[in-house]
Amino acid sequence: VGDKAVYNGTVWEKWDVQDEKQRFTSSAQTITPSGSLTLAHGLGAAPFWVGAYLECATAELGYAIGDKVYIGFMDVGVESQNNTGLSVFVNDATNIKVRYGSAIAIAHGGTGATAGITLGSWRLRIIAEL
Repeated sequence: VGDKAVYNGTVWEKWDVQDEKQRFTSSAQTITPSGSLTLAHGLGAAPFWVGAYLECATAELGYAIGDKVYIGFMDVGVESQNNTGLSVFVNDATNIKVRYGSAIAIAHGGTGATAGITLGSWRLRIIAEL
């Protein structure tokens, strides 16, 4: 509890720290084709917003180790691949559930062309906010 100063582009304003959102960020998760996982988020309520990003563990597709690629959820039929991507859902105040498709496709970091990742070369992280 306390105050922070926030610059709104014109003037510094006081911002109550209690207005900050509670956030959960998962540890790096292994991606298992057609697999699933359950993550306990510890937020005490069902999150209002959930996002996901891939973290490069082995350089590929124009990305370096440590690069983060924010991804959307289930994208069926990318470049004639069926069941690509992942679905993330929240059905209670405790857990976030993830269901992987058989593959995950992203834009190549150098060319922008859609390409399937090597699952073992990436880790998934989930972010959730109240």
